[in-house]
Amino acid sequence: MRRPMPVPGEPPRVRYRGRARAILEQIVRASCPPDVDELRLTDEIVGYIEDALSYAPAFMARALALGLYTLDVLSLADGPRRVPFSRLGIEDARAYVEGAFHTRNLARSAVIRQVRMLALLGYYESPTSKERLGYAPDAWIEKSKAERLRRHADDL
Repeated sequence: MRRPMPVPGEPPRVRYRGRARAILEQIVRASCPPDVDELRLTDEIVGYIEDALSYAPAFMARALALGLYTLDVLSLADGPRRVPFSRLGIEDARAYVEGAFHTRNLARSAVIRQVRMLALLGYYESPTSKERLGYAPDAWIEKSKAERLRRHADDL
């Protein structure tokens, strides 16, 4: 079944709820810099991930949900506390996420790597974190644009 492409500005067509959302939030908190909770960005970043998945084929969002559930169960066997990933403390969750880059468990590694990538993109795309980092590219872009137009005006 084909899903229509989302329209920018509309709510994302992919929404995770319940346990899947709790696992996603835990990966976000464990992957992003520690100030993610202080800045209250977790929901915004989860929304960013859902929005990004709205542009992917529908099976990818479903596959990620299965991967999230699998990750939660896997942490019972190889996690630091033998509890579901979604219920780990933040330090244990961070250690589990970092361990995904050194494990032979492909399911754990694949899910965490993909979600972590989107979570970090969402974190650094957030206006709050951009402001906190002092990242304001618009002024530089305008300055560079004016300089290039001045320098290359004869060639245009």
